[in-house]
Amino acid sequence: MTKGVLVDDMNAARSVCATVGGTVLQEALVPGGGEVIYVDTGGAPGSLIEVLKPAPGTREFFKMMREAHRSWDGSDAVRSLG
Repeated sequence: MTKGVLVDDMNAARSVCATVGGTVLQEALVPGGGEVIYVDTGGAPGSLIEVLKPAPGTREFFKMMREAHRSWDGSDAVRSLG
């Protein structure tokens, strides 16, 4: 299981991960100006963390998805964006 966290400062997040002994396993740039790293915090189940510095507009997109989830009645499972 992977846990995820959004950050504003990837350099600070990397520093925190290194301080607690985390190992960056994978990293990538996200289209639109974001960045993501996947950090192993110890090798046990649930120890992989996704750290995402979102591109502009991503937080709003996540908010829209969260609101759609809260109001979904179980019907119309396939939805269009936009």
